[in-house]
Amino acid sequence: MRQPSIEQEEPISKLAYDPRDPAQDLNDPATWKETDNPALLTASKRIERGEDYWRGVAMLAEMWDEENRPGGLVPPLPI
Repeated sequence: MRQPSIEQEEPISKLAYDPRDPAQDLNDPATWKETDNPALLTASKRIERGEDYWRGVAMLAEMWDEENRPGGLVPPLPI
């Protein structure tokens, strides 16, 4: 009987580009910041794969922040 293989999953990055933050550059991931915002994380992953996914992302990110963080856009929490 074959033993099931255990594969290590790729660590999930929390770094994402936020088009609302003028300090961040879409073409420079070193300027991206940590976030829990799923709209920003999804769009950033797609952009890394070469997909154009930014239409409406800022609006969706703002809606998520308003519902999940008091005061909307806030700096990432220290780990």
